[in-house]
Amino acid sequence: MFDVVEYVLTGIFALEILVGITALGFVNGPTTWLRISAMNVLDFCIMLSIIVENTLEALGYWGITTLPLRFLRMLTILTRFKMFSGIRTILTTLVVGGTQMLTVLFVLIFFLIIISTLLLTFLGGSFSRRCVVLDQFNGPCVSDFSTGWAASCDFMDWQHSKQTYSLDTPDSDFPVMIEDFYPFERWCKLQSNITAGQYDNNPNYELDFKGRYHTCGVGRPNYQPGTEMCVEVENPSYGFSHFDHLGGSLLNLAQGTVSDTFYDIIWRSALSEPQASAFFLVAGLLVTLLASWLMLGIFVAVVTGTFQVRSRLS
Repeated sequence: MFDVVEYVLTGIFALEILVGITALGFVNGPTTWLRISAMNVLDFCIMLSIIVENTLEALGYWGITTLPLRFLRMLTILTRFKMFSGIRTILTTLVVGGTQMLTVLFVLIFFLIIISTLLLTFLGGSFSRRCVVLDQFNGPCVSDFSTGWAASCDFMDWQHSKQTYSLDTPDSDFPVMIEDFYPFERWCKLQSNITAGQYDNNPNYELDFKGRYHTCGVGRPNYQPGTEMCVEVENPSYGFSHFDHLGGSLLNLAQGTVSDTFYDIIWRSALSEPQASAFFLVAGLLVTLLASWLMLGIFVAVVTGTFQVRSRLS
């Protein structure tokens, strides 16, 4: 029943658009149907979304709907009321200022591509490294999972089931270390000696049993040497947060543009590359200032200026 009503209403909507195009022409001229009113542009976009949805359903892609866009059709009705008459001016402003807004968007994307390409050099593969926990022997009066969390001090009958890791154990088999404060996981840096003894006496790097130097103990006064090591696991945020290629880099910088949990990106950058942590803190601040505040300010200025011009003309 509802499907039939939907098809009927869609047909009426399409007929209305077709009549307008037939009477005024489509777009070739200042008084054509598409250029005479911003509401017509909105109607045309809604009609395109309906066509795309029906095409996808015909191809077998079910569950994709553009129904929320159709509610924008209500704006046409609201503009008939005096108290909502400004909606038409706002839509006209967005259409007229569309070229300038696209220019601002292009500048923003160009800026993000430059920064993303730069960060690929510094942070490629960095977000996949995490500190993991190594096996530790506990005393007979210490309770953990191996004793069923029961603190018994029976020295005569105490056993500790300890899993042993070897040089052949894959990095993915080690449990990731979980901290009790934000960001709850710790990113790290791996190094190998290029020259003999290069990192042997470096207090910022600890040698693990696989012969790799890591930074899991940097800045942690309560860290016990030999209890953790740095391994390659997987990128955070279901694998989407990384600077391994341009797409992932742009996605991470987009978080800085919209100020959405960009502090996570800054944390991971500073911890995974501790020698350049100050640089990443400053870079994160600059991305937020330039991409979010400056570009948003230009965008608002374009819309406001166009709106004022349209208001004077009308």
